[in-house]
Amino acid sequence: MPSQTTAQPARVAMYLRISKDHDGMQTATSRQRADCEAWIARNGAELVDVYEDVDTSAYDKRVRRPQFERLLEDVKAGGIDGVIAWKIDRIARRQKDFVRLDEAAEDVGAFIATVTEGLDTRQNRLMAELLVSFARQETANMSLRMRSKNAADFKQGKPHAGGRRPYGFTGGRERLVIPEEAECIREAARRVLAGESLNTIAKDWTARAVTTPAGNPWGADTISAMLRSPSIIGRRSFKGEVHPDRGWEPIINDDEHAQITAILGTRAARLRGPRTHHLLTGIALCGACGHPLWGSSTGRGVYRCPQGLGKGCGRTVRKMADVETVIRDIWITAIATEHMQAALRAALDLKQGTELAALHQAVRDDEAALEALSVAHFSKKLIGEAEYYAARQDILDRLTPNRARLDSQPQAVVAPGIIGATVDELASLWERAPTPIRRTLLTTIIDTVTVLPAGKGRRFAPEQIRLTWRY
Repeated sequence: MPSQTTAQPARVAMYLRISKDHDGMQTATSRQRADCEAWIARNGAELVDVYEDVDTSAYDKRVRRPQFERLLEDVKAGGIDGVIAWKIDRIARRQKDFVRLDEAAEDVGAFIATVTEGLDTRQNRLMAELLVSFARQETANMSLRMRSKNAADFKQGKPHAGGRRPYGFTGGRERLVIPEEAECIREAARRVLAGESLNTIAKDWTARAVTTPAGNPWGADTISAMLRSPSIIGRRSFKGEVHPDRGWEPIINDDEHAQITAILGTRAARLRGPRTHHLLTGIALCGACGHPLWGSSTGRGVYRCPQGLGKGCGRTVRKMADVETVIRDIWITAIATEHMQAALRAALDLKQGTELAALHQAVRDDEAALEALSVAHFSKKLIGEAEYYAARQDILDRLTPNRARLDSQPQAVVAPGIIGATVDELASLWERAPTPIRRTLLTTIIDTVTVLPAGKGRRFAPEQIRLTWRY
């Protein structure tokens, strides 16, 4: 008489996934797990492993889901009789991903099942494929609705409620300033205006454990993006357009933001992190052949004209300390003169010239008109929506090209702290400044430094330094 055998319980893998959960309305994986465990118990199955992808999209093809890929490999290897998920869109919102898992399961005789839809590919594989198609279409519809809502919010100057919060502010609709982060933003703004590199700031923030909203270290690119973002001046942007009205409290003012944007736009490569480690690299030239001098810190430290094919003549070699001391003394003396102070004030005075002054006044007037129009419509309800948007467009038709003209004006970059400073104050400023800031202080008034070769038997003398001035 043949012996009776007891059927072994199905060995089931559980897959859980949650997308970005900014508002707490997504189905939490803990609830998914509870329902899946109940399904396993009802069906007399055995749970062999749990695969959980958190904060991960199943629609974006650029996103790699580590636990989904591990599940796929484990199914291919055998040892799993089935995969249980709370809903089919937890597994896939793209047909391609579902087919990958389904084919792997079919090859080893495994199944895919879901709790909420009652799906089981052992009975109805076609339904599973249809549900994935529906999930993909729903994701596309959600994306369309979100874009439409974002456009509507932008028209009203409202902050974007979704996505990761901007640095310096709370998330959601209120957009409140976070004091500690706001101070870091102001600090970065001051340092960029002083000529410091973004790399230097990023390294300093990393050493101080200052992190992005995602908890990651700052880099030159992320600091640049943060400082150029209109959010720090209280304005919303959408598809490259900046709303003229403030929607929340600014951290820095418009003038500072405009200056920083101009600096980072026109001198991004240098501010992202100069490749120079010496004061005069790229500034000092050989007096014999005109080739840029190279700085070398080895040994006594020298500036030399490189010799060789495609290089210089090799005739100029000067101790770094001697040259830099002379340059420092010349800079301090020159900056303190009435002529140079007047030139620097003129460089910073954007009201020089009738046409430019009128352009600034026109922009200010239109910005004030937009603000008054917004108050009349949104706050005081004095005008209707159609009248508001018609008047707003008329103002923008003038304001947008005028802002573009201002942005195209050459920006005078003058290091702060040097206008009106005494000789002692300038000397103290120089001594405290690191090399990147010293370079900015120097290039405020000097274009090039030419170092003449001394010749045999001649010692270095200040007269062997020739300068080309900016003013």
